[in-house]
Amino acid sequence: MADPGSDLSDAAFLADFAELSEIGVTAGGGVDREAATPADGRARDWLRAWFDDHGLHCRVDAVGNMYGCARTTDGGPEAPHVLVGSHLDSQPTSGRFDGAYGVLAGAYAVAAVLADPPGGARYNVAAVNWFNEEGSRFYPSLMGSAVFAGKLSADDALDSVGKDGVTVREALNAIGFHGADAAPQASCYAEIHIEQGRSLIDQGLDVGVVTKNWTAYKYTITVHGEQSHTGATHMRYRR
Repeated sequence: MADPGSDLSDAAFLADFAELSEIGVTAGGGVDREAATPADGRARDWLRAWFDDHGLHCRVDAVGNMYGCARTTDGGPEAPHVLVGSHLDSQPTSGRFDGAYGVLAGAYAVAAVLADPPGGARYNVAAVNWFNEEGSRFYPSLMGSAVFAGKLSADDALDSVGKDGVTVREALNAIGFHGADAAPQASCYAEIHIEQGRSLIDQGLDVGVVTKNWTAYKYTITVHGEQSHTGATHMRYRR
């Protein structure tokens, strides 16, 4: 096993984040790493290598969720885990911090716990990279975490067809991340994320804790009828 005590300094984190941000980099300094594209595959390969280099056992489940697992309790590798992480996939014109910061910060936290585990730990720990959180290539968004939480079946996720006509199953196989590992059992989950509004900067704060969230209902509507001019067609001729 690699040394879990490998450099976990602030400087090492910034260097690793800069290296990760070069994968799928855009002209404006953001990233284009839509789910299961070659760029996303390269970012995943990078993360798997990072897990290996820092003593974390990498699991990949059927829908491409990645877990960098550390055993920190005597309960064995199947004891409940504290999960920390986010997502590496992006929108086509995403900022480099959205998701990726939370994955790497979580990985650093897990590696630090493994290097200096607290006495009598009750849980194992794992860093997680959820598949297709953004949903810009495949519908629905939050796909990997929805499968993990039991809100979506793995088969439905794998059969989803992307905007390019490729299924999730085909895309994951193409980048080598259609896994077969069991997802770790979670006791709780935490995620660090860049704020995408400006409440913190308006209040002069560096960090905040989420206390509320929003939800969206998304519908697919099929309209049967006959195309006509919206202004000139009399109502009696509309179908």
